[in-house]
Amino acid sequence: MTVQIALRISDELASAVDQIAAADASSPTRSDVLRKAIEAYVRAERRKFVDESIVAAYTNVPQSTTDEWGSLTKQQEERIPRIGTLLDAEDGGW
Repeated sequence: MTVQIALRISDELASAVDQIAAADASSPTRSDVLRKAIEAYVRAERRKFVDESIVAAYTNVPQSTTDEWGSLTKQQEERIPRIGTLLDAEDGGW
C-alpha cells in the first residue's frame, strides 16, 4: 500500500530534482528521486536513534561497571594476553 503526499518545493529545488532524475536512469522521475531521498533520510534518522541509544546505555552503565557477570574490563585485561599467547602458539608467533 502506498500513500500519496502533496509537497510544495521551490522552483530551484524542483529544477535540481529534475536534473538528478534526468541524469540517473534508476530514478527517472521526480517521485523516484524524492522517494529515495526520503528513504535515505529515514534510514539516517533510525541509525542516529540507535547510535544515541547505545551511547545512552553505555553512559548509564559504563563498561567498567561490575554487574552480575563481573567486570568486563577486568575480563578483557585477563583474557586478551592469554588469547594472544594461544594464537602465537597456534600460528608460530609470526
